Amino acid sequence: MTNSTISQALKRLPSGTKANVKNLLKVFFEKTPDDDLKLLDPALMAETAKIHWDMSATRTRGVPSVRIRTIPGDSENPGLNRTVVDIV
Repeated sequence: MTNSTISQALKRLPSGTKANVKNLLKVFFEKTPDDDLKLLDPALMAETAKIHWDMSATRTRGVPSVRIRTIPGDSENPGLNRTVVDIV
């Protein structure tokens, strides 16, 4: 499951994405338990890796970079929005 989900997420990255971002996605999610990966959409995983890469590039050394975003519900749970806190 893990490799399959990560492979799907890698395919969701835009063409021309740097190898470093792809590697970050792999490392970021490779130890995530399968039960947790089932809850994640590959597109969200790709977006998260890209966001964290971008946040790390602009972060001031020694100062955390924090971003809060809302992920809209999906077709199964249209009214269930989720809040994601990204911290680098």
